[in-house]
Amino acid sequence: ISASLARRRAWAAALMLSGNHSGDPANGVDKSLLAVAGARLSLESRAGQLGMFDSLSPEDQTVLLENALAEASAADPLVAVRAWIAGDMDTIDRMAREGLLADASLRETLLTARNAAWIGPISAAIDAGQRPVVAVGAVHMAGVDGLPALLTARGYTVDRVQ
Repeated sequence: ISASLARRRAWAAALMLSGNHSGDPANGVDKSLLAVAGARLSLESRAGQLGMFDSLSPEDQTVLLENALAEASAADPLVAVRAWIAGDMDTIDRMAREGLLADASLRETLLTARNAAWIGPISAAIDAGQRPVVAVGAVHMAGVDGLPALLTARGYTVDRVQ
């Protein structure tokens, strides 16, 4: 695997190490949800998402890779999963302010700007009477710049459903 990683850009190696990219778009959780829900609201394309990573500065790509390496050796990689299941958004928000998202530039690119860009299409779908299924990582749901907070600021009522 090290030879394979060595041939990749730092951001691509980071995604491979974090397990966030299998190489097969059919394996995404969003594809599974869409198959069940049937609703389609595309917030970003695969090309757009990969382009976002590719546009990161070399310094930001290094931070991304260093954090992927650190997280790969974390003592308990399921802390975030347990927090999500328990509805513990404070823990998810705290975790989202550590690691790679503690870097202001990466936080803006990977989280804040994306959430802000997604609110328009989500709001438009809701206003059109649709009930879109939005599949995003848990970090996009936490904190003052999370999707629920941004929707609440626009006057929507947001409830957690489990």
